[in-house]
Amino acid sequence: MKFLHKHFSNGHLQSLQAWAYGDALDNILVQMHWSQELMIIALGLDKNYLQQRYQFHQNILINEKRDAELEYLNDSYKEYQVLMELVREAGTALPPYQKVNK
Repeated sequence: MKFLHKHFSNGHLQSLQAWAYGDALDNILVQMHWSQELMIIALGLDKNYLQQRYQFHQNILINEKRDAELEYLNDSYKEYQVLMELVREAGTALPPYQKVNK
């Protein structure tokens, strides 16, 4: 967790964006909590991928019967949609992510 916060505070958003899309940089792959992953995707205004990953995490939480976290996920997803609109209006979105070809 400290590792992720260090990248946030140092402005290394491109690294965080790569990890949110499942790419490794410098042979480091970071497992993010879904809340961090979805937030980074929202900052890049990738609505389709945001919805895809939301549904992925939603299915896991439903199958594991983790109702409290599922409610948190659903509320957060709504907030990320608002965040996307705010970022779009401000013109401060991350550039669209180009997946690393391996």
